[in-house]
Amino acid sequence: MSRWVSVTEFVGKYQGLQLGNGGNWCRNNSSLAKEFNLEFDKGQTLGNSIDRIRLNGYNTECVFNQSIRQDIKNHYKQQCCTMCGAHGNSENTQIEVDHKDGRKNDSRVSDSNAQTFDDFQVLCKACND
Repeated sequence: MSRWVSVTEFVGKYQGLQLGNGGNWCRNNSSLAKEFNLEFDKGQTLGNSIDRIRLNGYNTECVFNQSIRQDIKNHYKQQCCTMCGAHGNSENTQIEVDHKDGRKNDSRVSDSNAQTFDDFQVLCKACND
């Protein structure tokens, strides 16, 4: 088990690790999470932000493949947000293709060859966060 690393330590040459909105490098489908079990501490400050991160052993479980086929992305990219109707004209309303109804744990959807258009929905960034 590693030591807790505070997000305030992500400066200088580690500035690229700053979490911003979502922490792409430490998500469950990241290469780091595929190899190690990640633990997050959100109890140091108010709110729901991640305050500290540590590694806790090797990940021995199969990780769901969240990738979405390009033809499905292309099909949806010009559509409006399903929830609020935004067209994606600003940074906060940028259109994203998302797994519908929590299908991130469906092994069929994890197989890009078996994905269907119905497995996904169009959301703007604000509604998807």
